[in-house]
Amino acid sequence: ANPAPPLSNRERVQRFWAVASDPAKQLAGLMAAAPVSPPIIQLIQQTLLPESQQVHVAEVYMSGLLRSLTPAEAKLPPHHIQYDFLNNEVREALTDLTPIAKTEAVLDAVSGYIAQRLGLQVRTYEALLVLDLESKLQALEQAGKTTEKEAFNHFARIAKSALQRLGGDYAAIAARIDSPDRVKIALPSPPPRDFPELKTFEFEYPLISFEDLASAEKEELLTQANVLNAAGRRALDDQLSKRFIELDPGGYFLIYLDVSQGLIHAQHFENIINNEGIACDPVTGEPLSVDKSISRLPTRTYSGRTAKELCINIFENPENPCPITFLDHAAYLGREFVKAEIDLIEGNSYLQD
Repeated sequence: ANPAPPLSNRERVQRFWAVASDPAKQLAGLMAAAPVSPPIIQLIQQTLLPESQQVHVAEVYMSGLLRSLTPAEAKLPPHHIQYDFLNNEVREALTDLTPIAKTEAVLDAVSGYIAQRLGLQVRTYEALLVLDLESKLQALEQAGKTTEKEAFNHFARIAKSALQRLGGDYAAIAARIDSPDRVKIALPSPPPRDFPELKTFEFEYPLISFEDLASAEKEELLTQANVLNAAGRRALDDQLSKRFIELDPGGYFLIYLDVSQGLIHAQHFENIINNEGIACDPVTGEPLSVDKSISRLPTRTYSGRTAKELCINIFENPENPCPITFLDHAAYLGREFVKAEIDLIEGNSYLQD
């Protein structure tokens, strides 16, 4: 039998598109608008395709659409081997299968990455590609930073090809990339002559490894750390408790424990808030007293064995709509219920904040 004729570039792309997973196809389409390198692939995954995984990267690499740029005799580890798409025709075919908005997003993301390496404050591909960077790139090359120059030039070629493929206004942007009227960029002026010479200093500092400590020492260090953390948390909460809180016109709650029954109770009391922001009795209109000897009848008493059960009884009972009207009030109750549950479990007395 005669051997099958080799596949064309577009047939390779079509075959990949027919058998690959959706994340792998999306990833390949996004990669077509950028240089093929691990940092840029990770950037694309993190910013544009977070649902993709390493297995999808492997699908693209094993698709037959890429070729190795590293000679086989180099015998480098796999993560050091450089790859690129087979040719521009493969890139163009993948670009045609990718939404324009996605291609633009890749160009912007990679432009930001390249601009950061060049020390430029630009965020979009158009802002980067239309700059006249020749003097900037020459300065980088003279400083021995040839990789930054090569990275920009490689990306500029790929971006130009992608924009030309998209046509219309995008093709007009591509035409400006090599235009003599590109925006000139001013290099930073050299520092003044009396600028102090920068020097490098080396410092030595001790490292403490838990492996080098006896069990008693480890426990003591961890105990000290926990004490410091607990003290810091208490100080933070004490400070936050002093902030101004607008009273809830839906009323307030008094929380207490019934240790014998193993229950947390929350009594709801109605109030009104006057023009001065003071809680007043809804019947008399007089400001509510802090004197605990003056008894008021609750409108309802909620009970629960845990903080979660109590919250469900208050917030998720369709037969008794929740009286709370402020979100910060609801958050406060959740915190207090958890604190009350801990005190109930540990046998401590509970004091409402």
